[in-house]
Amino acid sequence: MLWKFFRKTGNKYGHSRISHWPPLRRASPKTNGNTYVFSHFFVFSNRGERYILWLPLDDNRLSSFPLTVTNLTELRELSITNGNVKTIPKEISRLTKLEKLDLGNFWNYKRKNQCDSLENLSALKNLKELNLGWTKIRSLPPEFAMLEKLEVLNIEFNNFKRFPEVIDKIPGLKLLIISHREFNKKTMKALRKQAKKYKIQIDMF
Repeated sequence: MLWKFFRKTGNKYGHSRISHWPPLRRASPKTNGNTYVFSHFFVFSNRGERYILWLPLDDNRLSSFPLTVTNLTELRELSITNGNVKTIPKEISRLTKLEKLDLGNFWNYKRKNQCDSLENLSALKNLKELNLGWTKIRSLPPEFAMLEKLEVLNIEFNNFKRFPEVIDKIPGLKLLIISHREFNKKTMKALRKQAKKYKIQIDMF
């Protein structure tokens, strides 16, 4: 069970250099009196079950999205930063309650591959925050317009050739984060002057 994995690794879920995620047979293992697992990973139901709400898998050697994570259907926040995740699987649609997803790649920007299959993220109907910074993406899929609850979108320091028009079609967007050199000078100048329905944060770093 999942708590055994945390016990074995000493709860070092980040910076532990794992290259894969252990198989999970169920997302909410029964409580059994063991108190080794940090309580903030779980919320307890009135039936005595544990559910993972927040899962950080940062700074590991994950070359692909760990499919077993998609069994954690109560998950609210997932962070897989500085990994090397290339493809977003269709199975991510199981995370129906996910509100925050961080795939930022600041410390691993020398990666050769770009993150693709982003259209599969459109199935996350409750997603409110999405970080795709430093992932070498070149465009955003039109399906992003289906992210009705998305409020914060970070796409800074990527390889865009033009401003993704779909951003203006995300109905609930409140904040867009880009870098000062995200687009060509003409586009950046226009973005600074245009009145958008959402705020644009331009990072200088």
